[in-house]
Amino acid sequence: MGVLVTFHYLNRMVNVFLRPSPLPPGLPDVARGQVRRMVAPLLGSLAARPVVRDAPSPASADAFARTVSVVEAAGTRVVPEAVRALLHKELADWDGQPRGSDLDWVERAVAVLPRDDRPAGRLAMHLAFASYRVPPSLVARFPDDRALIELTSWSSLTAARLLGVRAAGADSLAR
Repeated sequence: MGVLVTFHYLNRMVNVFLRPSPLPPGLPDVARGQVRRMVAPLLGSLAARPVVRDAPSPASADAFARTVSVVEAAGTRVVPEAVRALLHKELADWDGQPRGSDLDWVERAVAVLPRDDRPAGRLAMHLAFASYRVPPSLVARFPDDRALIELTSWSSLTAARLLGVRAAGADSLAR
């Protein structure tokens, strides 16, 4: 479950902060294809390895718990209470399916928030439900890098933890 939660978290953060390709932007198409052909077998062999389902070590469980604690504290510090409550409510009602091809659902969700909390609400909703569709203009609204990282970390980890809890067969996320 730790790997599942970690990858859901990382995928959300990568979708927002990294370019679509890890290859240099100026790399010619011919070279780009060659690099992909060289790397694909390696990545494929890693993905084909069997999954080992060992119980988590006390050290990794402790590290995960401390990470959650730090990210929760960051969320409390920078994410308005109304946004945190809204995200928890939306996640509790979520069936795990994509929310739709348009983004009207984001505006409907944040309409209940005070006007000043809506930018944070929009970003939190995107991170949790459609991180691959975060518009750069939404990220640009946060001039404070620390607040941006703390908000995106909190909403990404909150969604990832819920998916982990559901994958483990539990009903709810302990807060």
